[in-house]
Amino acid sequence: MKTNSISLYGLIKIQETPFLQVKTNNKQTFLCDIKYLKYIRKYIWSTLKFGNNNYVYTTIDNKHVFFYRLIHSEWQIIDHINQDGLDNREYNLKESNKSKNAKNRKLCKGNNTGINDEQLKVFIKVTKFKIKLDKKLNNTSGTIQNQPHVYLKYI
Repeated sequence: MKTNSISLYGLIKIQETPFLQVKTNNKQTFLCDIKYLKYIRKYIWSTLKFGNNNYVYTTIDNKHVFFYRLIHSEWQIIDHINQDGLDNREYNLKESNKSKNAKNRKLCKGNNTGINDEQLKVFIKVTKFKIKLDKKLNNTSGTIQNQPHVYLKYI
């Protein structure tokens, strides 16, 4: 591994494709494409924890700049496809929107349901809606009293 004042970096092969593996000044390791070596050499890299994920950043003009933002400044919202903020390889980053990005995030530590918070919110809304409709049922056939155009779909 080579060093640039503080950050160590070297090549690593993943499925026969070479990538850069960079050790931050707080001892975490992140991945990026070789074409971004100029950024690795130019800046000192650290990580910040947001929620249950770590993201790579540097300081430029006294402001934190995330690695993914440095390489894709034209994208408004950037999603790490595999939900690993330390994996900044091109194939793992995609342009996204707020809604899609929220759906593709890790589970919170105390979550044992197997679904993330956004999916859980949708499930709760559907369940509440189903319960409200169930209360309006007048028989077991599934029709709703005084609302023949509304049908109850069981999930």
